[in-house]
Amino acid sequence: MSREKSSLASLSERGVRTAACRNFIYHKMLDIHSNSYHPEKNPKGIVNLGIAVNCLMEEEICQRLNKGDAFHIMAHHIHYFKVSGIDELREAVADFLNRHFKPLEPITSAKMSIMCGATGCLDGLAHILCDSGDIVITPTPVYDRIPSDFLDVANVKEDSEGRTFNLQPEALERRINELRAQDRRVRAFLLISPQNPLGEVYSPVLLKQLLDVCARNEIHFIVDEIYGLSVHDGNKEFRSVLSLDLPDPMRTHVIWAMSKDFGLAGLRMGVVLSECPGVHEFFHKACFFRNIPWIVQHAAATLLKDTVWCDEFYLPTYWRRLAHNYQITCDRLEAMGVRVRRGSAGLFIWFSVKSFLRPVTMEEESVLMQEIFDGGLYITQGKILCCTSPGWMRLVFTVTEKELDEGLDRLRVVLAARKLRLAMKEP
Repeated sequence: MSREKSSLASLSERGVRTAACRNFIYHKMLDIHSNSYHPEKNPKGIVNLGIAVNCLMEEEICQRLNKGDAFHIMAHHIHYFKVSGIDELREAVADFLNRHFKPLEPITSAKMSIMCGATGCLDGLAHILCDSGDIVITPTPVYDRIPSDFLDVANVKEDSEGRTFNLQPEALERRINELRAQDRRVRAFLLISPQNPLGEVYSPVLLKQLLDVCARNEIHFIVDEIYGLSVHDGNKEFRSVLSLDLPDPMRTHVIWAMSKDFGLAGLRMGVVLSECPGVHEFFHKACFFRNIPWIVQHAAATLLKDTVWCDEFYLPTYWRRLAHNYQITCDRLEAMGVRVRRGSAGLFIWFSVKSFLRPVTMEEESVLMQEIFDGGLYITQGKILCCTSPGWMRLVFTVTEKELDEGLDRLRVVLAARKLRLAMKEP
């Protein structure tokens, strides 16, 4: 018996199941972190345009957090605290989201729980809403952590409903009925809005139709609005589901975090907004194990409470840079001969390299992905995001200017070499 198998044999069934879950991104990141690109220290390292990090305002964010009022430690910061979110942060989040998400009913601090990032929020909802083996439906392609967030610990099965990038309420209802006909228990529908990786901003009409389907079938509607303030298309307006007339408020749960809109993934601040008291009772207990340090909550609150800095400086500047980076990256990708599917929000671009695949299969997509990685660049393969059509990939454009420029250059070199090889094979 190998040492690994021997160690697993001593664990509980739950422990073995969780340890056995294999996440592609986690293992790929181990390779990337051991050889990360740096323009001076490691210029031949791997450029990471696969993980959705937001570096567009990192200098300004650091300057604001280093002012002295954010991380100034007082005596009470080193003692126990309200684990599901200190009142200062709850009130700051409520005020901020009331201004920018424009809810139909004002968000109050009593109807939120604060946990360690959106992943912690999703895992918590999986525990409180579902039993082991239950089904959560989500449209694909989808952010690769979604299946892991529900399966790794909670053992909730995620059903990635395939589609041709066109979300339809009738398809959701049909899938619910199909699963129920198989005696499967569907507990929730999960939507990322704006969508990851497509960058779609959903209309209030479509959102309302999806909410109605869930209410009619008595399943929970979970929406992750983590990219709600990362819209780069001036002709599109993000609408939070909280701005709509909810048909089933008790089964509607909204997640927001500071990881994307503010680029603060390291602070691990996630919020669950729900009208259901039982949800918050659960999080109050679960947060004893997964809370955010008081000083970090205070820092996040300090930033959000600075309304002049947030609304008059940070967000307008961020939106300008986001739109600029998006456009120049689209232009460079299209110059390489790839097909860009234009989005309206998010930190990434969804594009097709189908014209570089011979044959057009998932296997050949994986071969090209390895060539790109060997060329010193990591981007996300469509297959990893549950995309059923070969050739699609996701590229993050919100890294530093040098990283983006170097990464796009490396992609251009790999695609040009592949195009030449394909041309030489043609009769």
